[in-house]
Amino acid sequence: MRVTKWLQAPAGFDAQWSRLRGEVVVLDFWATWCAPCVHSILHLNELANEFRGQDVVFLAVTDDDEERLQSFLPKHPIDAMVGIDTEDASIKAFGLNFFGATVLVGKDGHIIGTTLTVNLTAEMLKDALAGKSPTLPQMLSMQSDPDWDKNSIEWQDGIVPLMYAIIKPIEPNGGTERAESNHITAVVLGSGSW
Repeated sequence: MRVTKWLQAPAGFDAQWSRLRGEVVVLDFWATWCAPCVHSILHLNELANEFRGQDVVFLAVTDDDEERLQSFLPKHPIDAMVGIDTEDASIKAFGLNFFGATVLVGKDGHIIGTTLTVNLTAEMLKDALAGKSPTLPQMLSMQSDPDWDKNSIEWQDGIVPLMYAIIKPIEPNGGTERAESNHITAVVLGSGSW
């Protein structure tokens, strides 16, 4: 991982994979501006509490800077070591293109799988602790159809714009709870000059 600083971690902690062998690693990618991420903090905290004292390490890597985290964490405590990666190098290294995803790593250091954070369960962690490879629910994202705009929107005049914004409320992960936030999360797709 390419984390510049760890908060809430023991002195000298550097998250070297060789030092994490023998432990199940829950690697969560999140951000303070990501409403589904903030919503799933309670879920991760419950899992961290349930597996306290067992061979499970919770790492929460964000692209937020330390100043923002210093004001956010007292209001929204996270029961994990929080890594700062403002360049998003870590999330890119795992081939992910959005926050709110968790990578589960087995005791042998091999990646078991990736899922949305809210889909990670205690049963999956118990299986990983037992040396099994639990099946993680598949993540769906716009990555599966990079031309979703061309394939899904019927433009009234037949001309596809070079840039546009679609703003609508979402239901994270198909659930019934709406994301509550005073921020907008955006994905920029397309090509051309800016």
